[in-house]
Order: sequence, then C-alpha cells, then structure tokens
Amino acid sequence: MQSNSGQTKQAGNPFEKLLRYFANDVILGSGYPWELLFLHAVSANVSWRKHVELARETRGKNLTEKRSWLLDPFCAYLCHAFGGSTLRDLSMGQTPSLFGNPDVPGGFFLAYLLVNNSPFDFVYKAVNTPKSPIRLIVTAYEAVDCATTVFGSVEKAKRLFPESPLAPFLAGMIAGLGGSVFRYIERRFGRNWDVRTELSQPTVVTRRTLLYTIVYMQLREVIGWKDTRLYMTIFHVIWSLLQEITGRSLDFTRHTISKLL
Repeated sequence: MQSNSGQTKQAGNPFEKLLRYFANDVILGSGYPWELLFLHAVSANVSWRKHVELARETRGKNLTEKRSWLLDPFCAYLCHAFGGSTLRDLSMGQTPSLFGNPDVPGGFFLAYLLVNNSPFDFVYKAVNTPKSPIRLIVTAYEAVDCATTVFGSVEKAKRLFPESPLAPFLAGMIAGLGGSVFRYIERRFGRNWDVRTELSQPTVVTRRTLLYTIVYMQLREVIGWKDTRLYMTIFHVIWSLLQEITGRSLDFTRHTISKLL
C-alpha cells in the first residue's frame, strides 16, 4: 500500500507533470501544439516590432516611416515567424501551413493583436524585458520551435523523398534559414539598406542550423528520431535560457562550424 501511495504521490508531482507535458506534448507531440504556435508567433511579432522601431531610429525618427496594418503582419509572418517553413513547403511541393493548418492564421493574428494592442503595451514590454518570467517562458518555447522545426523538416523530407539522401539535409537547412531570405528582401529592397545574405556572411543561425541538421540526421540512425529530437531540443532550450539569464552570447559554433564556412 505504501508503495502504491508513493507512486501515486510521485505521479502527481507538479514538477514531474510539467516535465512530462513539456517532453511529450510540446517537444514530441503530434502536429503543431497550439501553445507552441502561439508563443512562437508572439516572439516573431515582438522581433518584427523591434526591427520597425530600429528602422525608425535609423531614419532619424522620420515620421514618414509609418507602421502599416497590412505590411506589419505580412512581414512579421514571413521574416520572423513562418518564412522558413513556408519556403521549405513550397520547395517540396507542399501546401504551406498558412493554408494547410487552420490554427496558424488565428494563432498568429491573435499574437499580432496582443503584441501591438494590449492594454498599457503589457505584452510587448513583458516579452521585451530581459529575464522577466514571461520572457523566459517565451524564450523556452521559442527554443523548442526553433529546434523542432529543423528536426521535423528532416523527417518530413524523409517521408516525402525516401530515395533522396540530400532532401532531409536541404529541408532542415531551408526551414532554419528560409526566414533570412525574406528578411534580406525586406531590408534590401523594401528599405534600401546595404545588407548581405545570411549565407554570404554566416551568423550563429547558419552555423547552428548546419550543426543541428547534420547531428540530428546521424544520431537518429543510432538512437531513433524520438530520443534524438527530445535530447537535442532540451539541449537547445537549456542553451537558450542560459544565454537569456546570463546575458552572454554562448556561441558554441564559433570555433567549430565557423571554420567550415
């Protein structure tokens, strides 16, 4: 009886429930968990709004640099939210999630409204405040989305093109870097900024995506896709949170992958 009682108590431990939820529902869950989609969209809209504000400062706070209710969500969606997965799906002849997943338009638009129109600008300020609880939560979910998008793209390509050894690698890279293509177009042709493409001047994003894609493709053949996805995603979450908490760039790719690029 004591043993059963102990097991029941252990099973009901809130911390363990949280860990099981995060592992089974968020990281390994089928489909696209709504809370992951929503918080990723919140992070994307915050990133876009910060970029717009920077653009206004760059122009000397020129009042002609107005925000657009049409341009803002369009650019936030492609430049910071779902540009990578959109480009990946189009390159593989698939329907982008904007049209294939009914949760994506609603979740993204709700995030857009909250980031830009919440009372007292609470959402934007909370997510933009370093080390705040809300920012840490968004950082954790954003890290999950970043990692699982690359890993999920590898698996999707393996299902669609089982005979192609290159397709999984390309799918992972396109998913991880596709957003930078739209950011380049927006900055170079929309604002006439003198910018270079991500691949011509690789940042940590390129190096990390390359490393994660290669390691995932190799490790999944040894321990299986589920364990590989789980362990690598947890690593990325911890790494992202440590960067946020310490305020330091813990770029583990700088002295390894950078030598190859």
